[in-house]
Amino acid sequence: TDASDLGIACVLWRFHFDKVEDGTQVTPEILGQFGDVVSTWSRKLRGSERRWAMFDLE
Repeated sequence: TDASDLGIACVLWRFHFDKVEDGTQVTPEILGQFGDVVSTWSRKLRGSERRWAMFDLE
């Protein structure tokens, strides 16, 4: 299950760049290790979103 399946539309992260080496690519694993979720926003599913499963590229 990903965030969009739960109706989460936006996530505000705070990332600690001082804890990683310069030039490090920020991946989901690095974000999970050195980032903090500050806030999330959700949205109501409308129209076909309620009737059909949605798949996104993540």
